[in-house]
Amino acid sequence: MIERWSLKERVKNQIEYDALCTQYAAEDVDALVELISEVQSSTADAVRLGKEQVPIEIIKERFRQLTQMHVAYILDSLRTTTTQINNIKAYLLTALYNAPTTMGFFYSAQVQHDFGRK
Repeated sequence: MIERWSLKERVKNQIEYDALCTQYAAEDVDALVELISEVQSSTADAVRLGKEQVPIEIIKERFRQLTQMHVAYILDSLRTTTTQINNIKAYLLTALYNAPTTMGFFYSAQVQHDFGRK
């Protein structure tokens, strides 16, 4: 129990929890902290992301890269999505996994769109 609490505290520090809670609902941020902690403490060999089984150690490494900006990116994306999400946990796991590699491209595309570039 102490290890799980300690892990959640590390995740909160990693993603700058208090700062996120000033911009987003605490329950939404808490849900992501819980999901990240669940993966970080998993003893499974692999987790399904999309249609692929991804080794848990690769997922854990990617989750260790998550920052406040990545979590904000995911929460902002959830606010603006118009697509129905049938399995929110699977969606969030995939979004968290992909955030470190896709966030920069997303914001670059937004800037280009906002300035009318193609």
